[in-house]
Amino acid sequence: MKIAIIGTGNIGGTLGRRWLAAGHEVTYGSRDGAGEGPGGARQTAVGDAIAGADVVVLAVPGRAVGEVVAADILGTTATAVNSALIRARAGLPPDPDPHDVPLPKSPAEAAVVDRFVSAFERFDLDELMALLTDDARLTMPPELAEHRGPGPIAGFLLESHVGQDLKFLPTRANGQPALVLYLPDPSAPIWRSCGLIVLTLRGNQIHALTRFADLGFLARFGFTRTLPRS
Repeated sequence: MKIAIIGTGNIGGTLGRRWLAAGHEVTYGSRDGAGEGPGGARQTAVGDAIAGADVVVLAVPGRAVGEVVAADILGTTATAVNSALIRARAGLPPDPDPHDVPLPKSPAEAAVVDRFVSAFERFDLDELMALLTDDARLTMPPELAEHRGPGPIAGFLLESHVGQDLKFLPTRANGQPALVLYLPDPSAPIWRSCGLIVLTLRGNQIHALTRFADLGFLARFGFTRTLPRS
């Protein structure tokens, strides 16, 4: 592995010697330029050390990190970097009001959940999209795939179950409203569990959906994997 260590002091030197002994290729980046670094490793300018490295380690005093990153890595000044960060933060949307969440088990919370269930059961794309915040996110751990925004989320949910009857049973998970989803068995008069959907609310909308397909959790919530379908 090619490792670039920025800084040739005690910490950088100790790390470099150990990695050299383990057979890694170590290059030190220093403002002193080319030469021999600790342990006989190659020493060069910071930018040259970083180029082609698999791992870059900053081994400089904490007070110097900003200056090193700005001047030696980004080719600018710490002041310029701070200014850019300030401008970027100014363009971010304000943090959501932590109080802009319906009280647990309140009528306001129940109304949002009921709207979601109704829209999902009716495959009402417009209503589902209206229920989701602009920055809504759907995740399905442990899968890495996720969907962001009202359109992609609503489209995915409906396309996944198009033409199917749906049955939702309410519960709670991590202090938030949740729904156990059941789908009809095509060969028997029963419902089969399809997973758990946890809803994170913001105001009268849904900000995040977390869907769990693992059915091992059902007993913990007091649900069975199948239900009779009358």
